[in-house]
Amino acid sequence: MTVLTNDSARCPQCQSDEIADDPQSLRHFCQQCGCRFGWVKTHAPMRIFLSYGHDRNEELVLRIRADLEQRGHDAWFDKKEIKAGDDWRRSITDGLTESDGVLSFLSRHSTRDPGVCLDEISIAVGVKGGNIQTVLVESEHDVSPPQSISHIQWLDMHDWLTQKTAGQDVWEGWYEERFAEILRVVESDRSRRFEGEIRQLEEFLKPTMFEARLARLLEPGFVGRDWLLDAVEKWRTAPKRDSRLLWITGPPGSGKSAFAAHLAHYGRDRVIAVQFCEFDKPEHGDGRRIVRTLAFQIATRLPDYRKLLLTLPEINELDEKNPSELFDYLLARPLQLAIGGGRERYLIVVDALDEANRNGRNEFVDLLARHADALPKWVAFVVTSRPDPGISTALQGFEPLALDTSTDENRDDVRRYLRSHLERFLQDRVDAEKLLDLILERGEALFLYAEHFCREVRDGRLSLDRPAEFPQGLGGIYRQYFQRQFPDAAEYDRKIRPALASVLAANEPLPIQILQDQFGWTHVELWQHLEAFGSLFPVTSITGADVVTPYHKSLADWLADFSRAGSDYGVDVQAGARELTDHCLKVARAADGDVPPYVKRHTASHLLSQERWGDLDDAISLPRLELLKRWTARGEQREGESCLRGTLAHLQRDGDHGQRVGLLSTQLARVLTQLGRHDEARAFLKQALDCATGVTRRSTQAIAWHELGSLDFYAGQYRRAIRCYRRALRLARRASPPDDAEAAANLVGLATIARTRQQNSKAIRFATEAIEHAESGSDVRHNIAARRILAGSLRYQMKLDEAASELNAARMLCVLHDLGFEQAAIELAQAWLTYEANLLEGRDDHANAAERLFVSALEQADQSAHLVSRVEAWLGLAWCCLVRLDAEGAAERLGRITALPEAAKYRELVAGINIARASLDLLRLEYDVAQEHFRAAKAFADTHELHAFAADAGVGLTAALFHQGEDRDARSAEREAVKSARRCGPLKSRLVALGLNRARTTPGAGPY
Repeated sequence: MTVLTNDSARCPQCQSDEIADDPQSLRHFCQQCGCRFGWVKTHAPMRIFLSYGHDRNEELVLRIRADLEQRGHDAWFDKKEIKAGDDWRRSITDGLTESDGVLSFLSRHSTRDPGVCLDEISIAVGVKGGNIQTVLVESEHDVSPPQSISHIQWLDMHDWLTQKTAGQDVWEGWYEERFAEILRVVESDRSRRFEGEIRQLEEFLKPTMFEARLARLLEPGFVGRDWLLDAVEKWRTAPKRDSRLLWITGPPGSGKSAFAAHLAHYGRDRVIAVQFCEFDKPEHGDGRRIVRTLAFQIATRLPDYRKLLLTLPEINELDEKNPSELFDYLLARPLQLAIGGGRERYLIVVDALDEANRNGRNEFVDLLARHADALPKWVAFVVTSRPDPGISTALQGFEPLALDTSTDENRDDVRRYLRSHLERFLQDRVDAEKLLDLILERGEALFLYAEHFCREVRDGRLSLDRPAEFPQGLGGIYRQYFQRQFPDAAEYDRKIRPALASVLAANEPLPIQILQDQFGWTHVELWQHLEAFGSLFPVTSITGADVVTPYHKSLADWLADFSRAGSDYGVDVQAGARELTDHCLKVARAADGDVPPYVKRHTASHLLSQERWGDLDDAISLPRLELLKRWTARGEQREGESCLRGTLAHLQRDGDHGQRVGLLSTQLARVLTQLGRHDEARAFLKQALDCATGVTRRSTQAIAWHELGSLDFYAGQYRRAIRCYRRALRLARRASPPDDAEAAANLVGLATIARTRQQNSKAIRFATEAIEHAESGSDVRHNIAARRILAGSLRYQMKLDEAASELNAARMLCVLHDLGFEQAAIELAQAWLTYEANLLEGRDDHANAAERLFVSALEQADQSAHLVSRVEAWLGLAWCCLVRLDAEGAAERLGRITALPEAAKYRELVAGINIARASLDLLRLEYDVAQEHFRAAKAFADTHELHAFAADAGVGLTAALFHQGEDRDARSAEREAVKSARRCGPLKSRLVALGLNRARTTPGAGPY
């Protein structure tokens, strides 16, 4: 493990500053008096969640927290982190999901069931998979760790109180030894590698999290269902594993979701992934999102599967695949390749499969019907759903396990629930059993009915003394509720029904602010309406906004079905959708500042679902919605493609919209380019050029030619790309008024190609001109990009001070405008510049200063979720290890780099990774392998005219050949390296000379 000395440390006994770091004890060591003290700060701090039981062991936990922080880690500790008024459950969940690892302290109190710590462990298993460490703080005879972590070896500190009372010297010696063990486990390569891999997969897969839904389902308490748990376990462990899917079906309200939540929460030892489908969450009906979410969860649990995912060649191109392709690519094939021998059967739980229906189609049930049998025998699905015709038809090949509410087992379960929750009301009543029979009969033995009934009794709205008033079925519950809540039919028609229509039509739980604005309510009127809605439409908080949504899908279905709710309470959801959409458009059109998040997120999708193409075209033009930016730059390409295709077809049918068709065609081309469908993108760019003729349409033409240039650049067709960029530049300059922002974009494109080909004088000229246009057009992003290119070219010309000045100016712009993506890239450029400047000055610690900057850039990349910058930061950190001849550190850091999105755009980064991996082979003295990899790296660099990287590959190849005694070939490789370096300018020539000198004298040393 690599540690960094704390330069300010002094011995607490003799005050000497002659301090060294002891890598064994991880303590500071005084070279004068031999005292060991403090804890050496780690070079890679982590965020560690501490899960404990707030019991007598808190003193020990506090000491461990303080020492972790002294070591440089951020220890998340609920008493310290949760502020007064915070939602404690949400805060704990956020703390767990944002942590790098979990340290769970096991005691009798912390492992009690139910208990907060068990909830924390369950969330941690789901989110952090295997990255949990356990510390036993009480005797193992008193502790019952959950099954989900029973396989994890704990660190035994159960006798800490005894050690503490044995005297200070005994206690400190014992504690230091145990704490050092904690550090070795927490900071192990495995732990850090796990967190790095999970972060990468999270970036690629973009999973949906379900902790809040799980907590809501567990809250009422789970009773019974032992027979169902036994049936699932018998099916799971059966010797014959031909079926890969167990389908549990039951009517609305029969407790399917509560059972799925219980199985997922308490069965984490055998459940490796879970998906809760909810009718009011659009992403839950997206088969792609479901597959990606399941893959992510499985990857947190199965290390071999995780490694297979990270090595998939198209892991960075998932947006291009349809649901069936994703199921095969992410689930079926990798799981088949994972080691299955001796594995027990794992389960993937999918709840409420019928609620994954979108626009009349259920993508995921079709996937399961067609592809479930493609899974290996040691993985299987357990799914729950209503017996809807569409589900039944798709899953007809699977034998359903029916939750028949009329069976004795089900009636006994519901009876137990009623008896438990009505205990004080039934106490001493001679008619208790008769009443329970009546409730079961009226409620059709449904759990949801029983839950509502118990709440009504507890709140005093129902009385066991008036059994004639017991409602009939769920519909009876809902009708009785509406009769009580809305006795005035005219007021319901005028005020309540329209508001409920908007709530039911919303794509996600509707912010109450939207309701207030849509209907023009005062603040008092808003809360009067929400109180009238009552418990069936609860107000909850999601990401800081108060929202309202139906309590259960059965309620939404009942209201939308006039044959059941009747004309007195039924709601026209389609009319509600139109009214809500009209309101969103009105808000967007009138907005002077930011529009509400719901309006921004869903106006386009509402218009798309209603095929209101003219209004959608209008919405695209509204700057506050930022639709084109979202579709082309923020990862919402699928919605963008559907909206733009539909709008273009509408405009073309309507005729006489050539300029608009041309402009939207360029934007659709940008979307398709990001989806990797370059041929389709070219076709739409050609359409844009055909439509955009005449002087007034130069801006559209400029955009089209720019996008064609980018397509050619990604394809390595530099000459064609240059012609396109130049043509776009001329059009931007001739526009009236001149389009400075578009001119800057094309000059940045030309500068990028020039710098890639090491034509540094050209790159400087183009970048300088781009900065002037960007400043004139208030285009901050292209201003920053141009300065970064300018700095890179100045650097190669040995004008290091000027390069540093440009990077400092660019960084100030990033900070001023809060541009995290761009800031990460600028900080990386500053790190490389520092590395090379210190190397040329001959400083022995040239890698250390750069390393600190790479760490800072990595933190910025993590904060802004910029995967490409994160990859480059890890490459920089690995390079620091390589030049220090630290093979273990380089291997660990290169291990964080597994895939790169849109690799064709980042050939220089790919070339750098190739050379770093070959340099690691060289450092390990594996000369034959190093030769092969350096030759491949040089061929790649030569193909793409990356002369600087060709020079580095030549240095490495020279070293490998020289140390194998192949002098003639080594001299030839050296000449090639020098020749490539000269094409880059004086900086590269100096670095290559230094690298060649060291390579001859130091075995294992490669390029600088």
